[in-house]
Amino acid sequence: MKLLKIIFIMQLFFTLNNCRQKEDVSMGKEPDSYLNFEKKVFKEVFIEIVDSTHKDGRVYLQELPGMDFEKRKAKFEKDTNKLVFAIFDFTWPIWKENKKEIINHYNNSEFAYDDSKDIEKFKIDLQEFPNSKYIFKYNSKFPKGDKYKIWETKYDFEFAGALVFSRIQFTKNFEKGALAVSYACGTKCGWNYLVFIKKKNQKWIVEEVKVTSMS
Repeated sequence: MKLLKIIFIMQLFFTLNNCRQKEDVSMGKEPDSYLNFEKKVFKEVFIEIVDSTHKDGRVYLQELPGMDFEKRKAKFEKDTNKLVFAIFDFTWPIWKENKKEIINHYNNSEFAYDDSKDIEKFKIDLQEFPNSKYIFKYNSKFPKGDKYKIWETKYDFEFAGALVFSRIQFTKNFEKGALAVSYACGTKCGWNYLVFIKKKNQKWIVEEVKVTSMS
């Protein structure tokens, strides 16, 4: 059942994202200072979350039967190409079952779920994440068509899959937080996660990554 669900949800993501996305997302109900704080935290943990949630096919496929592990390993170690990810342009609502898990993860006294964040999304600024390992492109820039088009297209780069992020739910003291992340690596390949983050030594880091479903 979980396998069918994750396939359905990820296919829905691609179908919806191929529609024309509106730039005039209303953030009127939320103070700019609060939103800017959330974006700052998101920027701090973004690369660490990508590290923790994606599966590099150059390594992951070595685990499959019939693969020449040593040959693939040697090829991978010489590969200096950056992995390219399709990042969904806007944040995505947290699923109901994941919402329950987040609420149960924290004490009632320290956490109150903000339902407005499942309605008021923001566009992810890919210019905020310079790094030496990955290249990020908006999912809207990838081939449009049916739900398989993005996976069937031949690219001149190492396409590593697509990532979807929710907004961050913070504890009342703004020392911890949680968000949902979905990673797809094919039509029947994907993981859904809850990522718990915390502030440590004045820096935000990933505290725990929990797999909620996979295919």
